[in-house]
Amino acid sequence: MYFRICELIAHCGFVTTNRAFADWSAIFPNAICVVTLVDRLCHHVEIIALEGESYRLKESRERAASRSKGRKPPATG
Repeated sequence: MYFRICELIAHCGFVTTNRAFADWSAIFPNAICVVTLVDRLCHHVEIIALEGESYRLKESRERAASRSKGRKPPATG
């Protein structure tokens, strides 16, 4: 997986993530692998950090709330 990600980094115009670099160790358990990936990713780049709530997450929560309102309570018997 490491080599595939390095290959993608070399050929793509941009990379997005919803996790801070400090949280990558939860995804990649090998600490050396994480350090190397972040190093390769950050080489000659500009990092733009966006703050705020995710539109996808907000819309997902709204859909879930509207679905739960429309459900009937289970029949008791």
